[in-house]
Amino acid sequence: MAATGYFKTTLEIGGNEQTAINARFISCLAADDEFEIEASDGSKMLMAQGLSYLAGDGVRFERVRLRNLSVAANTVRLAFGDGELRDQRLSVSGQVQVVNEAGGTIDISTPAPIDVSAATVNVAQVAPLDVSAAVVVMRRDNVTYQGGGVTLAAGSPGNMAVPAGAQWADVENQGTERVFLVADAAATAGTFLCPGEVRRVSPVGDAVYLYNPASIAVLCRMTAGG
Repeated sequence: MAATGYFKTTLEIGGNEQTAINARFISCLAADDEFEIEASDGSKMLMAQGLSYLAGDGVRFERVRLRNLSVAANTVRLAFGDGELRDQRLSVSGQVQVVNEAGGTIDISTPAPIDVSAATVNVAQVAPLDVSAAVVVMRRDNVTYQGGGVTLAAGSPGNMAVPAGAQWADVENQGTERVFLVADAAATAGTFLCPGEVRRVSPVGDAVYLYNPASIAVLCRMTAGG
């Protein structure tokens, strides 16, 4: 038999709550923080999200008391019943190494940016790696790096560093005045980059160089890849 009941409550700071059940197991489906469960026989156990407790043969839970050990309100959701409830969901935090076998596919979707730096991530690609809705997109041998930005002062040069190995750079003018894409740090004229325009260029060494001939500052950003 699977789970026969569910219980959800919010325990205030220092609070406790008792509920009557009739079950052999208790499983914590969700919790904001750790909390304590006192079983019918007076035994106590520390519980947290993902933990389960299965009573021994012939033993049943008739009631449980939940105690909040946190310094904040704690919302918990429990499942209880006979048999055994297994949770196959995976939650991962910290540093993770993922190996993509030949012929396999890794698909990562997220509504928030993924920040990947060359200092912390080493990708050995043997099959497509698709990262959707993320700052960084890596697809086979083509790696796209989210570059930084530079604010060009009025009548001044500037540059944006290009990651090692990048073969192209998309430069965007996010300002309201035209700037020049130039050949080096000393140049003061080149190809115009108009407001709102994105232009793909070949990096000069390890940087993209610009010059702002306008009388106001102009913000430019870059994405590079290879």
